[in-house]
Amino acid sequence: MAVVVRRGPSQRHTTFGWNRGDDSFISGDSFRGRIYGMRGSISPDGKHWIYFARHAFRGSWTAIARVPELKALTVFRKPDGDTWNGGGIFTTNKTFWFNKDSLDCDVVIRESGHFLREPDDAVVLSAGGCAGVYGITLARNGWEVIRSRTGLTSYGKKLSDRWVLQKEFPANSIPGKLIDYEDHTLFSQDPDIASIPCPNWEWADWDAERKSLVWAQGGCLYRAPLPKADDGLKPKLLYDFNGMTFDRRQAPY
Repeated sequence: MAVVVRRGPSQRHTTFGWNRGDDSFISGDSFRGRIYGMRGSISPDGKHWIYFARHAFRGSWTAIARVPELKALTVFRKPDGDTWNGGGIFTTNKTFWFNKDSLDCDVVIRESGHFLREPDDAVVLSAGGCAGVYGITLARNGWEVIRSRTGLTSYGKKLSDRWVLQKEFPANSIPGKLIDYEDHTLFSQDPDIASIPCPNWEWADWDAERKSLVWAQGGCLYRAPLPKADDGLKPKLLYDFNGMTFDRRQAPY
């Protein structure tokens, strides 16, 4: 299972559950605010997820909810309403690491006895913002750091003897993109086949079970097998999230 967060228009967000086995989708919840997708995590059994969100009047919080819902079973609110730290990672179906440091004084609004919180240093003391939490998740999912320097971190995942998928995280935002965005390139290891730049991909990964690329672009999700020669990608549209009516169905907590 995966959770798709559909952003827009403006500060409106709607969630969907994505069964990657058959590419079916179920609707979740909507609210007006911001969900920081890079700071989230899904439990290994695909039943629950952690997310970090902010609302103009309710501040910011980290929550655990059923996939793909927003209604919190466990929720920690940041009293200052800021967006530093927050989010987390499931370590098992019933345990999770909460992204905070010793200076955070998050208020427990609701806590489910179903989930146990790991010690603060179980994964890392604090990962900071989006790229920090996401970097831990990428490493766990088989991505390797290619290079890291001030203002840019690059990750790579070997897909085959011929292709490597690379994603980069520039430190500064550019017009038309949020600060937590990714740039992608499908690199060819074959000197006779050109690499494929993918500047419009907002997210991408390799589905090892179905041996295909999956990515988000222009409000849509796509799937495609790796190119066999220098003939480019042949994408299949999985779902078009454009033109949807915003439905405020669920308060966050």
